[in-house]
Formats: sequence, structure tokens, C-alpha cells
Amino acid sequence: MPFAKRIVEPQRLCRRQHIASVLDESSGSELPQPGSHREDSGEAVDEPEEEAPAGLAAALPADGKENQEAAAAAAAAMMLDLCSVSNVALSRILRQLSDVAKHACTLFQEIEGEIQLTHRRVQALHSRIGGVQTILHSLDPKQEAVHRS
Repeated sequence: MPFAKRIVEPQRLCRRQHIASVLDESSGSELPQPGSHREDSGEAVDEPEEEAPAGLAAALPADGKENQEAAAAAAAAMMLDLCSVSNVALSRILRQLSDVAKHACTLFQEIEGEIQLTHRRVQALHSRIGGVQTILHSLDPKQEAVHRS
């Protein structure tokens, strides 16, 4: 009767989103590309940026860096919200515990079935032993001839 039938490993306990994906989802702004700065003789030189179309120029604030910093601060605040992170982790742990409980339930049902089968076999053997005992009690060793070999 093997007991080690299933292996359950925890998965996705507390996966956080990267700040880049949070920024993309929340404000739609893009992070600076890795090749946007180049170094010439030790100084960082910004490449010329494309200008926004005339219709978007009025909608965007004058300083895009402040907007990006505000979005980064909001993303950092979301990532540092310990209560929400712990709630997500706890809910995932509860889901995994329910999966473990389901596996344990199936294991216990299998064990119960094997115990019932063993119980039936023991009862059959017990009834056979009872039958042999009644036959033995009916025999009288003084009346029956015992053959010696």
C-alpha cells in the first residue's frame, strides 16, 4: 500500500508585476528605451526626441518627465502596498491548500476502500476458521483412528 502517490508543489504564491508592466497598464506611458542615451567621451547625450503632433501638444503637460515620475511613484506605491500583496498571497495559499485537501481526500478514500477490502477478507477467513473449529470439536480423538506415518 504505497502512500507517496502524489506530489503537490506550491505555485504562484506571490508573483508581483514588474514596474514596467504596471506603468504600461496604469498610465500608458513608456519607459525610456535602453538605447536612448549614448555616451560620448564620458558624457550622456540625449538623442533628439520626436515632437508630438499638434493635437496632442495641448493635451500633454509641458514637462513629460514630471508625468513619468508621478507614474513611477504611483507604481511604486502600488508595489509597496503590503496589505494587497499579502492578501493575494494568502488567497493563492488558500487555493493551494484546497487542492491539497482534495488530494488528501482521494488518498483517504483509497485507504478506506483498501481497509474495507481487508475487513471483508478477514471476515471470510474468520468464518472459515469457525467452520474448521466446529468440525474439530465434533471429532473425538478417542473414537477416531489416527494414522501414524
